[in-house]
Amino acid sequence: MQHGVLTPLGRQLRSVLIDLRKPVVRPRVHVSRYDFPKPEHGLRGYGSSPGSNSASAAVLRPLIEQGLDAGIRQPSHDAVETSSDGPRRMKRRTKRDHLGEVFRLLGKEDIAPRLRPVWKKDVSHWNMRDRGGRRAYKKHKERHRSDEQLGVSATTDLSVERILATYILETTMSTDPLRASWDLPHALTNHEKAYLSARGQNLDNVQTWSRILAERDTHSAASSLADLVHSASSDHVPIVLLNKLLRRPYVSAATLRMLLDVSWPMLRVRSNHSHIYTSDNTVFVTFLRLLRHARMVWPAAMESIAQLLITHLPPVRPGKSGQAARTRRVVTHMANAALRLITISTSEEPINNSAYQETAVIRVLQYMSEQEPQLQTTREGYKAVVRFQLVMKKTSQERQWAELKALSWPPWKQDRTAVDALITPKSGLTRAASTLEGMREAGYSPHVWERSAALLAGWDTDGTPTVQTRRMLGIAWDSGNDKQMDLWAARIIATRTAQEAWAAYLAYEENELTATESVHLAILEKLHAEEARQRMKLGVTQTLIRNERDPLLPGDSREVEPLPPSTHLYTYTSRPVPTIDNFIHQLQERSVTLRGHALAFAVTHASRLEHGMRYLRDTNEHSPEICNLLGPNPDTSIIRRLPDYLFTAIIQLLCRFHRVPLSRIQVHDEPGLALPASLAKARQGHIHRSTLALVLHLLHLRRTLCRPAWNAVFFALSRGVTHDAFHVPEFRDLYAARAQEPVTAKCYGVLIAYHLCQDALAMMNGVHVDLDASGFHSLCIIMENTVWHCSKVASCQYAALTSSDGRDALHHKVNTEAKDFLTSTTHLKRLKTRFDKLVGNNGFRPTPSLADQSSQTVPMLPRLLHAPSPALLHAYIRALGWAGDHEALLTTVKWMVEHEEELSTQRTRNRNADDMLRNCITALHVFLQRSWSPKSTSREALENADYESATNPAGGNTSEVLVHISKPASADLVDEVRRLVNSVEAWRGWATDAEIVEYCQDKRFQELLSISGRT
Repeated sequence: MQHGVLTPLGRQLRSVLIDLRKPVVRPRVHVSRYDFPKPEHGLRGYGSSPGSNSASAAVLRPLIEQGLDAGIRQPSHDAVETSSDGPRRMKRRTKRDHLGEVFRLLGKEDIAPRLRPVWKKDVSHWNMRDRGGRRAYKKHKERHRSDEQLGVSATTDLSVERILATYILETTMSTDPLRASWDLPHALTNHEKAYLSARGQNLDNVQTWSRILAERDTHSAASSLADLVHSASSDHVPIVLLNKLLRRPYVSAATLRMLLDVSWPMLRVRSNHSHIYTSDNTVFVTFLRLLRHARMVWPAAMESIAQLLITHLPPVRPGKSGQAARTRRVVTHMANAALRLITISTSEEPINNSAYQETAVIRVLQYMSEQEPQLQTTREGYKAVVRFQLVMKKTSQERQWAELKALSWPPWKQDRTAVDALITPKSGLTRAASTLEGMREAGYSPHVWERSAALLAGWDTDGTPTVQTRRMLGIAWDSGNDKQMDLWAARIIATRTAQEAWAAYLAYEENELTATESVHLAILEKLHAEEARQRMKLGVTQTLIRNERDPLLPGDSREVEPLPPSTHLYTYTSRPVPTIDNFIHQLQERSVTLRGHALAFAVTHASRLEHGMRYLRDTNEHSPEICNLLGPNPDTSIIRRLPDYLFTAIIQLLCRFHRVPLSRIQVHDEPGLALPASLAKARQGHIHRSTLALVLHLLHLRRTLCRPAWNAVFFALSRGVTHDAFHVPEFRDLYAARAQEPVTAKCYGVLIAYHLCQDALAMMNGVHVDLDASGFHSLCIIMENTVWHCSKVASCQYAALTSSDGRDALHHKVNTEAKDFLTSTTHLKRLKTRFDKLVGNNGFRPTPSLADQSSQTVPMLPRLLHAPSPALLHAYIRALGWAGDHEALLTTVKWMVEHEEELSTQRTRNRNADDMLRNCITALHVFLQRSWSPKSTSREALENADYESATNPAGGNTSEVLVHISKPASADLVDEVRRLVNSVEAWRGWATDAEIVEYCQDKRFQELLSISGRT
């Protein structure tokens, strides 16, 4: 042996000795990859003969038994099964996530794929070419559950993923200061070099790929991958890079657009190079992961993702040969599985976003029909069609049938005219019911899922009518064993009034069926809707007027209908309809505890904070981590074990009652409460005793990627934190002088809300989560509130200076900060940057593909990441308008004209969208011309501004601020905005005088008008 060169066994012993000298911080993998000699073909053989590695195995076996390599002992999917006959045979292995293991070992859980719960299926490891892929995966996983699994460095199976995992692990650990100075740097083995060389790669490529995968910022990693794929001199980029980035827990919409753009050339390179093999299963997994993120952040991309799959499916050729039949069977299975996955509910606005799912489903169905002969639609395909048909708006025929239903239960058809007698029950067969009928004719017997869908489609299992209800049914993985929704939950949902729903629930109890989460959730939704209807009794007139323009029928929304006008039409119930709190109390008397999504719904919509806390405490026996969550020193590990939906429910409950002190929920105020450091910047004083501070603390510990939890914070801040003043000494002083200066105290609370909003946004940036439409809407309201209250302070201060000799020192700080906020441009820049990021105005342009595009057409990606609704545009215009940024309003109108096609499509999915659009046009006129303010006010202020600046510096500053917030836009700018508005016929022209007068009746305009009158 040459001097300085170690044998594989010597390297192993050296690594073990180094590990023994290191302090035990956490289980660490530092076993050389040279542990076992490779077979001549370079592939790791887990079923190799016992004598092939006897020397190394004899040394390592005692070490493994003693636990010295605890960091590499894990439940195994890879092992060798010993036969009693003597020879050893290979077990069929399941797929192993080498990179995920390495990232978790190195403490990079934020970029490692999540470890799925036992009950949740990971379809990315199934063989999607076979209908029995899931069963095979489950069987092999059970066989290997107790096997010993070697660490990544100890495995020698050749794959790009394993090579990358080994490189990342060893190069990261090479920075260890305890590493021996004579330890050799990482180098590829001869077999690894040959494996990469056959694909035109080398160590430099491995280094580049490793930097991409190890990047914590997913957007930066995707940008690097796009540059690598689209570089003119780039070699083959392995598909594992794309798939591993897609396996990260969260991918923003902008990042997803970039990854979807590069997926076309990456897959096309494989189709043009015969030496590069990518299985159909890999193509389907790429489609699956793109689709998962699209459901979360960019539903508009579903059609492009569906086109990506059907373009790269294996060609189906006519014929009866064995290969043609196998290919047809594989493609049929994958196409129907794609239909099922496309129709899974989106994270946001599942009803409105169902239109994107519909276009994607139609594209796949069109592909299936174009094959010769046509591909068969299986049970999964039929169910996918039914799913999106259930959420579609009623057709004219379906509306006619729904209007003829009696107010009693069951809602049989009730003829009102002689013509109605010609309408038969066949006319009441909805599209979803027709599809279910065709499914039965195709030979598929109805299971629980199909019968539940029929209930929502308008017909019960006994042939009686129900209420056609728009609802997104859960997806069933096991035919005949659907746990997402059972028949009784569907019966409760397909009702009109809370009384009808309660009668269905009592019938469910009388049958003494086992309590299920879906049934509890269904009745809780109805009870909550009834409580909301009771609170909205004063707004009945406005509701009727709205419905005359855009009528709603039972089942079109989650709202329940009032009771029929006559008591003989009531549905009999043995017990009166309870409230949510009374219903849960009844369950507790029967020793029934809410769990899962039912518990989350009850907590989110609790009528009082104490009630929500009680619901959580009652689940302590089943979920003890909840009490730890609300304790004085919550454990981070326990917080992260909570399901996302339950953690979000707790955050939403606390945010709804953010003005309540912590003492009300029996959470002790500890000095060690680790709040974000930026809270001190907001001059909080003792605000850490408030419930809102606890929310920020929990979000800081959890680092959640669930955007509804963040949206709850922004919504709470949009309502202000003025009532938290009673917990802060400075606030108490301000409110003590409320009779003299109420405006200053309110402004102080709004400024704190704005600072807390910036803190929450900074925390979101820390976990690389983007703001969605709901959060941006709240952000616009926060900005509007801050500008308006600061404007009131400036206006009142100007009035005080013109009528008195000085100011109270107590309010000086608030007044100064209000003026600084109004004159600063930083806040508006942040808001406009957020808008551009939301809609995708970042200058992205799809890069031309590496391959020839003449034979395959790449569908254009949607231009916008999000098409804002008229309500969102209205909130954005108001925020800019109050701040007096007229140039930004002009830019917004130009953007709206440029993207009118997308905005018009979005308006068709929103109720009362035309009215909200007119509010946008009217708001432009009002804020550009400052229509609420007397024209003389601005002129007088402009004339006196220079004089007051010279005679009274403090007063001059106030006058300049007042001019800034009340100055109208120039005539040329107003004319340009009017011309742009009139150029779009659907916008119905510039605002009329009547619309302006009605719009200016808003309370905020009237208050500023009264202040302007005093000046």
